[in-house]
Amino acid sequence: MSAAEIARALADRTEVLLRELFPSGRRQGREWCIGSIAGEPGQSLRISLAGKHRGRWHEFADGTGGDMLDLIAAVNCRDDLRQAIDWARSWLGREREDPSPKPAHTDLSAVRPGRYETLSPFGRQIWMSCRPIDPKTPASRYLSARGCALPHPDGDLRWHPALKHPSGHVGPALVALVTDIRDPERWLTLHRTWIGTDGRKADVETPRLLLAGHPKAGGVIRLCPDDWVTAGLGIAEGIETALTLARGFTPAWSVIDAANLAAFPVLAGIEALTVAVDHDTAGLKAFKTVAERWHDAGREVRKVLVPKPGDDLNDWARSVDHA
Repeated sequence: MSAAEIARALADRTEVLLRELFPSGRRQGREWCIGSIAGEPGQSLRISLAGKHRGRWHEFADGTGGDMLDLIAAVNCRDDLRQAIDWARSWLGREREDPSPKPAHTDLSAVRPGRYETLSPFGRQIWMSCRPIDPKTPASRYLSARGCALPHPDGDLRWHPALKHPSGHVGPALVALVTDIRDPERWLTLHRTWIGTDGRKADVETPRLLLAGHPKAGGVIRLCPDDWVTAGLGIAEGIETALTLARGFTPAWSVIDAANLAAFPVLAGIEALTVAVDHDTAGLKAFKTVAERWHDAGREVRKVLVPKPGDDLNDWARSVDHA
């Protein structure tokens, strides 16, 4: 591989490589942030994770920058580009030999029984292999057909073109990163929804699944990043319900289920909480619990409840859209 080919290959694996080079860094929107080449805390060194500048970096402290090959030279090779090329070839070779799942065919049967405190290496591999939900993708067509707004490009909902279901089915899927309510850098699990190419869910038993053996309690799916959340926040149990709420109210997050809704804590800086409530016993009970907690803290709480028992906001929106 030439130096240019190596640089392009590294750019395709930008976030995976950065988590190895700078494990103390933080993902902020579409950038990976760290204090310096030495790995110090801060945000002076920023590396683009998406778009046409993916893999490009800039050190604001001294004005240096370049591509991922230049970054490897600065971090590991004392600015020796030849050594950096050798290091990168070796790293890319290990990536190719790694039996971990790759984007073309991620095998969920490889999950080993166990209990994880945070998202496992296997789950991280799946998440890193997912793609943004751009218009004209199967994920975008599915969400539009379901009456949903598209998620913020920097939110935690993506799609995978060929994810394997436990049944053996392989196909496109929405993949959502579940993070701790208070700490977006604490990754907990993944929520997956297998979809077809016709705007419907895939024809499999249980098309929606969380990763086995991972924590869900206290987690949310940030459909908009934290910096979009100011004085108000909308929440709902399901992803599609939250994205339906987002048609008229943003920012919106999914809390996954009624248990997480009931436990949703009062968050600093948010003065008003809007809840799209599932019209069932569990949803109504969870809303009562969270509303009392937020009212006791002196915050405003608004309820969005559809008239038909058993429905959620997405059910109602689809019935109206197709009436």
